[in-house]
Amino acid sequence: MYSVRMPCSTRRMLAGLLLCNLIIFTGIAFGEDSPGKIFVSDKNGNPVKSESKFGGPSDVYLNGGPQSPKGSGLPDGTYYFLVTDPSGDKLLSTDNASCRQLTVTDGKVAGASDKAGACQHANGTTANGATPVQLIPFAQSPNDGNEYKVWIVRAKDATVSGRDPRVLNFKESDARKDTFKLAFYAMPPGVCLPVSSESVLVSGNNVFSYVPKGSWFQNTPGADNGISIVKVEPAPAAPKLIPTDKPVNSCASNPVTGQTVCTANENDAYVISGIQFVDHALSAANGVTDFSTTMFCPGNCGVTMDAIHNRAVVGLSLNSPDLASNDPAFFGGAGYQILELVDKQSKGDDKDDKNKNDNDNDKKNDKTGHATFEPPFLSEAPLTMFGTGRRHISEGILVDPIRNLILSPNEHSNYEIVKLSNADDDNRGDGKDDRWWRNNDSKDDDNDKGRKNRSNITLHYPLENVIQNEKFPFSAFGSAGEDCATGIILATRFTAAGDPSFSPESRVYVADLNQATVTLGYPAGKWNAPYQIQTLSESVLDGFNATAQGANGAAVAQGTHTGILTGGWRSSSITAISLPSSSGNGVPKVEDWVTCSITGFATGLDPHTVTAYLSPNSGDAIGLVADWPLTRLARVDLTKLLNASRSTPHTCAKPLTPGDGILTFVPVVP
Repeated sequence: MYSVRMPCSTRRMLAGLLLCNLIIFTGIAFGEDSPGKIFVSDKNGNPVKSESKFGGPSDVYLNGGPQSPKGSGLPDGTYYFLVTDPSGDKLLSTDNASCRQLTVTDGKVAGASDKAGACQHANGTTANGATPVQLIPFAQSPNDGNEYKVWIVRAKDATVSGRDPRVLNFKESDARKDTFKLAFYAMPPGVCLPVSSESVLVSGNNVFSYVPKGSWFQNTPGADNGISIVKVEPAPAAPKLIPTDKPVNSCASNPVTGQTVCTANENDAYVISGIQFVDHALSAANGVTDFSTTMFCPGNCGVTMDAIHNRAVVGLSLNSPDLASNDPAFFGGAGYQILELVDKQSKGDDKDDKNKNDNDNDKKNDKTGHATFEPPFLSEAPLTMFGTGRRHISEGILVDPIRNLILSPNEHSNYEIVKLSNADDDNRGDGKDDRWWRNNDSKDDDNDKGRKNRSNITLHYPLENVIQNEKFPFSAFGSAGEDCATGIILATRFTAAGDPSFSPESRVYVADLNQATVTLGYPAGKWNAPYQIQTLSESVLDGFNATAQGANGAAVAQGTHTGILTGGWRSSSITAISLPSSSGNGVPKVEDWVTCSITGFATGLDPHTVTAYLSPNSGDAIGLVADWPLTRLARVDLTKLLNASRSTPHTCAKPLTPGDGILTFVPVVP
């Protein structure tokens, strides 16, 4: 055996400190036959395969020990652990090595070691005699695939560097290691949200919501023109009103640029920065479209934001010529239109970038022009609804900016996914996608050498999935939802009297995009994935109609795996849900849920008045729900709600009231 010390030429810089002695390499590396193994797992101790991805850094836990009766355990004792890039050259763990200590007992990881003191890492849930240890904090990997390596070494076989307390010196042959991947390291807050009435805009420690005073039902008493800007965190402030000459039904915000897009009931789209209108565009919305026999959308149906590509997607009514009908009751088809946005304050310094000069000194040429709608395109959902030939989109469409997808589960059993091109997709316009919708592998599949898209139009390819089985021959889906970190998608499913599967309890469609399969076709392909329609016992979300029950609105607070479900209009209850922290194996499910009523509160009209976000102040998942008539927002701490006491397995012990540490009412301009 021989050992070779890392030469100084292989030193790496981390936070301005030279790391020359991260690892001492030896001629013998740890192999499969060495005693004991480590593996990465989720919080509950479930192993995660190397080809799967964790949602984010906080989801990764270190575990170890035999996974079968014949397996060998780790030697008992105290161990150090660390996270590096895949090569092992760059230390990514950012805390001191003394904080990164765990204990092995009876051959299994038994949680963080008391020797780590106050800075010890958090423990997961004990399962099968092992207690996993959370790996954060660690920095982002320089690896393009967001891949990482975790190491452990017995404390007696390692020493802490005298020059940098984060660095460990040890022989590679004394270490155990495993690799893992993340779907993302950090995602802009407020992304991956379905169409909602109100938006959420996170800016530093401040959280704002843009709340339209209108709805699809503008003749309803209490509806009005205008948009309220409400400060939600850290402390609510007096709301402000932005007047509009038309009723606005939906808003969506881009936390990267600070801009918000709001859609009116006809075809107007307003772009707002702060309390000022900065742009205005007209969509192709024409006439009225329907979602079902009783639910209609007058022009623009709502907006969802793609913050990563700085574009918004509007669902809208499209009276397409090929769907023409002599029936005066026919309301036409529905589809989508992309609004390309322009960041006129690229540094956020309130200086409007009016020309190609670097007016705000951000070292970038200033973008010019106006927000522009691309040509609309019709949904390719199967023609349904009593033979009238209507194409339906979802009430709550959602854009996934990571996978470049529009999700649209409609009220006629179909879940449409529209693949959108990336900036370097299908650049020759030959129909071959440089990043196929599932693996997003960046390969130049059409061999165009990365040339720009000459048409500057986002290409799209629809994929359809009619979801029917013996138990659920028909499904009325209300809204999309997604945990974009894991690719687990949702659709709320409400039921009505006469439905053979009628139930007052909520049902949710849950599927895993990482396991999806695609069948190509024209004008649309098909997709499928492992799924279930899960009944959430005790989740009874009363609403406007006693014969139509169950979850209708949905939102997931990205980065938390926690979401919120609401019922139909004027529901007094909500359900908080907990989703898996990893994906890629098996059939996903909602892992935990709890339903609570809100004292003296009723949810608003359509579009769904619910959204969610990760609080920049508490780190908790927060749900926002607007009431009707519109006077206030209910800010609900979903993380605390899931951890609060319960009277039954899935019902909270008492209704939510202001001052209980979970619910806060935030006033909205009346």
